[in-house]
Amino acid sequence: MKHFKSPKRSLGDLDAKTAARLISAATDIALVVDKSGKIRDVSCDEAAIEGLDWADWHGRKLVDLVTVESVPKITEMLANVSDEPDGRRYQANHPRADGIDIPISYHALRLKDEDTALVIGRGEQRSAQLQRKLLNAQTQIDRDYARLIQIETRYQALFRFSNEAIMIVDAATKKVIDANQSIVQLFANGSRELVGRSLDDLVAVESQPQLDALLATVRRSPKASDVSLKLVHKDNEYRVAASLFRDQSKLLYLIRVEDPRAVRTDEEEKHRFTRLQTVLDALPDAFVVVDKNRNVLSANATFAELTQLATEDQAIGQPITRWLGRVSVDTDVLFANLHQNGFIVRHGALLKGEFGVTYDVDISGVYVEADEQPCFGLIIRRVPAESELASDTALVPGQPSIAQLKSLVGRTPLREVVRQTTDIIERMCIEAALELTGDNRASAAEMLGVSRQSLYIKLRRHQLGKSENDAH
Repeated sequence: MKHFKSPKRSLGDLDAKTAARLISAATDIALVVDKSGKIRDVSCDEAAIEGLDWADWHGRKLVDLVTVESVPKITEMLANVSDEPDGRRYQANHPRADGIDIPISYHALRLKDEDTALVIGRGEQRSAQLQRKLLNAQTQIDRDYARLIQIETRYQALFRFSNEAIMIVDAATKKVIDANQSIVQLFANGSRELVGRSLDDLVAVESQPQLDALLATVRRSPKASDVSLKLVHKDNEYRVAASLFRDQSKLLYLIRVEDPRAVRTDEEEKHRFTRLQTVLDALPDAFVVVDKNRNVLSANATFAELTQLATEDQAIGQPITRWLGRVSVDTDVLFANLHQNGFIVRHGALLKGEFGVTYDVDISGVYVEADEQPCFGLIIRRVPAESELASDTALVPGQPSIAQLKSLVGRTPLREVVRQTTDIIERMCIEAALELTGDNRASAAEMLGVSRQSLYIKLRRHQLGKSENDAH
């Protein structure tokens, strides 16, 4: 710290009143502390340090006014008071009734009187708020990054292991920037040389006009019919479909190539459909397919259960708005987002049953342009009510254990865990007292240290037999 070169000449002899005004103007809080650590005088800028209850600090020790972890800092500061400040600051936290501590940065300077010291503080609330905001922002960034990693992993799994031959092409240069294993085997005999090649190099010369027409159509319209193209080094023609999408500022083509000869037999197709239908029916979440007019095409058993239908066949042909949404605007927004973006994730809505039961639900969905009949696929997941969450995580009376208590952490608020634990202990003590006294209520109440009326109330609450009041 750099000091005045000639303070005597620059400042002159300051009287106590002037010095007090200067200290109050230059600091957020100033304390005069004696050698025992007791506060003899206080000056505080209430606007700079909001919520600090300093009015009753006179005569109290400074270490008694800070949080536990700040006590060693204040003790060290008062023990090292000198005539010349060393510039070191000691940050201490003052507790507040609402549980939010008030951080203040202190440093001390010994006055002329050897028995007193001047402790000057600066409020750090704004810095603490900025730190909390930074921490919250970093936490949100970490969550978003983890979510992106999950999305990337799912994309790679779907893209790499798909049986369909798919590649992604840069719309500006027509170069392949990604390709899955199926199309690599089709074009490059299993090597990875396909990435980086031009799309024109993969199509025979006589099929170039059809390819250019397909790509031009895709640029103008979101839907384009498949075309038959002849590929290089291939004798037969292949069905090629294309779609256009944007990745940040870059336009990309999604190209799908299909060999017309590679068609599954009816038996294989039937087996695949049956297996898929079995999986969908066994899903714990409701699954429903809706046509462009919002009428149900198919649904699983869970959807029938949530809508209070006897069978899922009763939903076929019915409008989804019969059960979904508080008002028609809710479903309008849902299907508009699906049609515009192609998918939605965790869209909040209300599901109404046939007999008036309602559930809060989360909806994830996708819009599929399948041949001549586009459709919507919806996965509807019920959001449990708070009362159900509490019952699902309740402790079992008579069987409390450390493992069971640990299992509730993170799923149940601490206040609820303590309440449940207290109820179980209270019930166990009453049962033990009744057993020891041969079910004598008066003796049990005396043993437990409660009045008989209180014991009767607790017996009724825990449903432990009939109290004498109930018998009368």
